[in-house]
Amino acid sequence: MKNKVEDQKKLKKSSFLYSRLFVISSIVLMLSVGVFAFFTFGYDKDVTYQVVGSKGDLLVLVDLTDQVFNVSESLNLSQSLTIVNQNGAASMNYIVDVNVTNLDPGNCTINGDITFELKKDAVVVGNDTNFTMDPGLNNFNFTAIAVNNRVCPQNVTTSLSFTEF
Repeated sequence: MKNKVEDQKKLKKSSFLYSRLFVISSIVLMLSVGVFAFFTFGYDKDVTYQVVGSKGDLLVLVDLTDQVFNVSESLNLSQSLTIVNQNGAASMNYIVDVNVTNLDPGNCTINGDITFELKKDAVVVGNDTNFTMDPGLNNFNFTAIAVNNRVCPQNVTTSLSFTEF
């Protein structure tokens, strides 16, 4: 009988140990699953914005106008162009395209009669070159230059193109 009592005590002791071991292993398992879940959590979301309204980048304050160039009075005719850059400095490309029409027939040629020059703050900006449009006011002078006062009567249309790149 003594053996039976000892066996029951051992059984109670071992079941107590097993139940304790079960509880501890369960807690460890839950904690490890929680940690694993923490490291595998992810978030992925696409957000689309519709941008409306604009203050604008460049604003022309003083614009170029059509002119009558009387070469009998002067061989140069200049106009001012003022552009406000409302953002930071911008790299720009400048191209001028010249189109001559209504050229007086006879011995007139359009080659070399009149040239055009653009200056930004007194520095010449050549055709098809790059320059920096500074923040704030940018002052340009656009000048038509006649070779001499014997140029042929003609209509000249110039197209100035500033392109940001």
